[in-house]
Amino acid sequence: MRLRALAVLICCASLLAVPAAAAGRGAPIPTTISRDFATTIGTVLQQYGHLTSPNPKCLAGRTVKLVYYYPDGEKLVDTDVTSFSGIWGGSGPSGITGLRYTATTKRFGPKKHRRTCASATGQVTD
Repeated sequence: MRLRALAVLICCASLLAVPAAAAGRGAPIPTTISRDFATTIGTVLQQYGHLTSPNPKCLAGRTVKLVYYYPDGEKLVDTDVTSFSGIWGGSGPSGITGLRYTATTKRFGPKKHRRTCASATGQVTD
């Protein structure tokens, strides 16, 4: 009887431990994206910014997509890969009514213990 009770207890404990371990590993690491400044050179509008995250592995090598809003629609004008410290920049033709900048998700770590850096989006509208 004691052996059966012990077996049931071990079985139940293992079922509770597996989802808890998966939940801790599966939560995306938060990331924020900021636009620090913009400048116009001739007819080209340049944007510069940076990423922040509690995990430094989420800063480097992130793809940032820069979309400009024009009166006739939106257009992907540039993509960039962030520096080691999370700095990004991009440019496109001026005459915009707004813009959106997005850092895509990033995965890192060994195959069985992958971590995900969350995507982040910022937007400026007139």
